[in-house]
Amino acid sequence: MSFEESNDLLQWDAQQKNLQLTREQNKYLVDLTGGLPLALLWVQGQIAVLGYSVTQVLDKLILDADLPILQYCFNHSWNLLRHHNEKKLLFVLALHPEAVTRNALKEISGIDDDDAFEASLSDLLQLTLIEHEPERDYFSILPLTRRFIRSQFAGDRKFIKAAELKTAQYYARLVSQRSGFKEWRGYDKLLLDRNNILSAAQWCYKSIQKKQLLSSPPSKRIKSIAEMLVDFGVQFGSVLWQRAFWYDRLTLAHAALNAANLLSDWKSVSTFARNISWIYFYQGDYLRALRWAEESLAATTITEDELLIAAAKRSLGTVELRLGNFKRSEELLMDVLEVSENHASDDYGIYSKGFAQHGLGDLEYQRGNTRKAREWYQKALETWQDPVRKDPVRHVSYALNGLGFVALKEKRFEEAKQLFTKGIQSAEEFGRVDELARGQFGLASVLFDMHADMHGALDLVNESIESFQRQGMQYEIQLGQALQERILKEQVQLTTARQ
Repeated sequence: MSFEESNDLLQWDAQQKNLQLTREQNKYLVDLTGGLPLALLWVQGQIAVLGYSVTQVLDKLILDADLPILQYCFNHSWNLLRHHNEKKLLFVLALHPEAVTRNALKEISGIDDDDAFEASLSDLLQLTLIEHEPERDYFSILPLTRRFIRSQFAGDRKFIKAAELKTAQYYARLVSQRSGFKEWRGYDKLLLDRNNILSAAQWCYKSIQKKQLLSSPPSKRIKSIAEMLVDFGVQFGSVLWQRAFWYDRLTLAHAALNAANLLSDWKSVSTFARNISWIYFYQGDYLRALRWAEESLAATTITEDELLIAAAKRSLGTVELRLGNFKRSEELLMDVLEVSENHASDDYGIYSKGFAQHGLGDLEYQRGNTRKAREWYQKALETWQDPVRKDPVRHVSYALNGLGFVALKEKRFEEAKQLFTKGIQSAEEFGRVDELARGQFGLASVLFDMHADMHGALDLVNESIESFQRQGMQYEIQLGQALQERILKEQVQLTTARQ
């Protein structure tokens, strides 16, 4: 039943039993049961007859696989299933936290025969054990159904372990195929499976953790799982970073770091430590960011990889800049620039060169030297606009916004407006959520300083603050709120002056 129909049923039944659930509790219950009338009435019956609290009953519904209500709701449909393939499909769905693509279901279940696969799906749909989203061609089951299905396979550990491994392997292949920099236009499609991919990565992490509790060396199987987790961390972590799912990336990087240490993979250890440092940096936790940046640099020295060492130095130099250690920051960023220029034919070398130039622009901007800042931002823009290179073009918005802030500080408002507008367009095209918010903040600052459009300025700064808050960018939140306060104060003064 729909939420409104389910809510009406719950309210009617509550009147009969002299109970009262809040609308929020009703919604949670409907989401959990999928609006199954029998399950809805059972919950309220438990509260009325046995005196349980709402929380106790919902906890039992989620955690207790032996509840009679599960058997009442699903046993008949389960017994009508004609083939083991149908049960396999249900279990694959039960392994996933969210809806699953048709292709994932087929590959993970191992049902090679197309006709048998489609027939099994058809039977499950007719029995209403699964739901289908035609527009996306995704399949899902209700949370209550998931509890029942998992209880049916609880004793078959061999089957469960094989299915979990196949699920992780499927998503590792999917990420490998769709996370490369040339595939950036398809990132949003890949992110439709974000929680399923993260669930597969979590399974890898738990498998490794169990082994690490033992003193014996890791087996070939555990090493293979650890390698998968490292790949998730490197490949999917990059997608999460570029689409600003930073909390997810932080969690994934910590898990993947554990796997990299198990494998003594120092390049990956350095990469994940650096990933963690950047996220703490944007969250405003500079001392923790400093610690992880130093750990990253220590790990890279083992590898003797020049570009990896440069990447760690750039992270450390950026943190030192925010801490006000300008001289140390400049030394590190100049080292990065020198190394990057020696790798001018390498994609990552050009990426690193552009960000070193951009970082030096930030440094000069903080020093108050707008002429030098403009020169460095312009160099970064030229580096990233190299037509031969496809990947660095995605970072053009960083340079455009940097030039915009320089123009704003020098009160060249029309130029600043054009630069921020271009920066916003670039950020939107390439999905750079953080730079989109910075561009909006910059454009709001221009409109405010020009006294041109206070309502537009307020809308832009509100949007930027909301985005900064979603991403946990503490430094930018403070800047946005300060501008917001100035705009609101100006609006009050203008209103007063008109009266």
